[in-house]
Amino acid sequence: MATILVVDDDASIRKYVKMLLAEAGHQVLEAGDGAEGLHLVRTEHPDLVISDFAMPTMDGYELARQILADPALARTPMIFVTAVYQEMEVNALMDEPGSVVHLIKKPFASETLLVKVDQVLRSRPLSTSYPIPDGFGREHLRLLTNKLAEKVQDLQASEQRLRAIFEHSQEAILLVDDEARFRDVNPAACALFGYSRSQLLRMRLGDVISEKDKKQVEESWRTLLATGKLAGEATIVRQDATTREVEVRAAANILPGLHLLTKHDVTERKWAVEALRQSEQQMRLFMEATSDAVWNWDLTTGKVARSSRFKMAFGYSDLEVDSTITWWEDRLHPDDRANVFSTFQNTVASGGHACSYDYRFRRKDGTYAVINDRAYIVRDAHGNPLGAIGAMTDVTERKQAEAEREHLFQQVVAARVWSQDLSRRLMQAQEDERRYLSRELHDQIGQALTGLIMTLEGATSEPDALRLGRLIKEALAIASQVLQQVRTLSLDLRPALLDEFGLVDALEWYLDRLAQRAQFTFQFSRGPVKLSLPPEVQVACFRVAQEALTNVARHARARKVYVGLRQNAEEIELVIRDDGDGFDVSAARARARRGGSLGLLGMTERASLLGGWLEIVSAPGGGTTVTARFPLSIMPPQIEGPQGDFR
Repeated sequence: MATILVVDDDASIRKYVKMLLAEAGHQVLEAGDGAEGLHLVRTEHPDLVISDFAMPTMDGYELARQILADPALARTPMIFVTAVYQEMEVNALMDEPGSVVHLIKKPFASETLLVKVDQVLRSRPLSTSYPIPDGFGREHLRLLTNKLAEKVQDLQASEQRLRAIFEHSQEAILLVDDEARFRDVNPAACALFGYSRSQLLRMRLGDVISEKDKKQVEESWRTLLATGKLAGEATIVRQDATTREVEVRAAANILPGLHLLTKHDVTERKWAVEALRQSEQQMRLFMEATSDAVWNWDLTTGKVARSSRFKMAFGYSDLEVDSTITWWEDRLHPDDRANVFSTFQNTVASGGHACSYDYRFRRKDGTYAVINDRAYIVRDAHGNPLGAIGAMTDVTERKQAEAEREHLFQQVVAARVWSQDLSRRLMQAQEDERRYLSRELHDQIGQALTGLIMTLEGATSEPDALRLGRLIKEALAIASQVLQQVRTLSLDLRPALLDEFGLVDALEWYLDRLAQRAQFTFQFSRGPVKLSLPPEVQVACFRVAQEALTNVARHARARKVYVGLRQNAEEIELVIRDDGDGFDVSAARARARRGGSLGLLGMTERASLLGGWLEIVSAPGGGTTVTARFPLSIMPPQIEGPQGDFR
């Protein structure tokens, strides 16, 4: 195999990389800084140099410059393994034709390093010189500039997280800078102000405040900057020149120089309060009686006078409406008459002054309107009833809306119960996973480490050189076993290939690995699949495949397994089919609703959370087919509730 030089001032990293390369069969040289590394390159002529950037005495920059400047050494390929690098210079080196410079960013998986080493060694250049790009020797202060850029990126990431909150909030949320300019707004804010997001981002807070409130808002703004928080009310002016009353809550400097404002529309509430205030100032009797259909019943004569609105509301003409109470009684719904009559009569008999009731009243076309009727009893000085006046309001639409709201409320309650149950099962699944990891660590890794300790303790007191050598070999064998177990456990949790090489390679690797373990043959069919799939889609698709294939290995006793992966412009489809024992899907669904079959439930929920769906077709003795589809544009999940199906 190859001779590889590892240059890093961190001894633990050199030891780890040396162990990985030695297991792969390579001869490994070590250097603690660039100067020592350059000496070994000149004297030992390694096939590959793996180096860090930031090191004492001579760093990776100078080491690369010295190697590339020497025609005898310029053909030596280099892999930089680092978390911080001078992006412009390194990218220039990597982009040159025939480049010998490669990059792996920390942190990295062991498989990533081994794959990169293998690729570089197979493609070593034959040229003996390499042009050094202009500016490669730029001052190392460039590194500080890169760190500043990383801080800016961190700030941008924070802004993205805040944007996610913006997008899903029903409250109007705005980010405002020190000059009261809008720096970001959510969709609810756009709806409240009536402007598009691009329009609002060209405006200031004062541009949407009514003239009467501008001075107050300016004072409040100074208070916010001074105290850090604010609560109050203001009148805003929408794009269509209408105004809305809003409650304002603000917090200063949630990010440096950015202030958070939330606005809640309270216009309707204000209107209601104002209407109530006006009603209290006017005659209560008149306000109780003025509504859609006004009536006045004279108890001494029995005559009823009805307003013109009464006739318009129910479709009757003047000739079709008479002045008797019987005319109204005849049009009451039979099921409502007893309640209406008893309520009115009890109010009169008890000396009361007002009553109200809901009932159904027949229109001219034969349909029934739901009516809210409010009556006020007029009495003389002795309390004797003289008559009653009132108003009938058609509340049909309101009742329908209330029924719909009640229905929606019940759906929300059911969804909440389902969500709580889902959370409980998720926590249980997490505990099961922790229990599994704990058992693996204790039973396998813990026991192996105990054996290693005992072996090493025996070696410390062993005088016989041959016996000591055997003990050391046993310790090395146990250490290798522990390392393999840790790798296996790490791969089971999340394969590094999924992040490094994408869904297709990770899925093919997992399928091949599981097939060897479960002893089945497989066919992997894949159409064109983009490498730049959304991370959520890649993870969900891989986890569904992992769960389905694990079920095959554990329960199906299958001999052949087919896995298909196809993508079109809108979605990616995963199909897993086996010729195993099969199972009763309905029974599995029932177990899932009772809290069992968490694997099947987990697959379904992963697809649902991305706006996709999953279908399971199986029968005892007939094999199983699992089909999952994931949209490429992430959609919000569809609430299925506690009775939700797998599809």
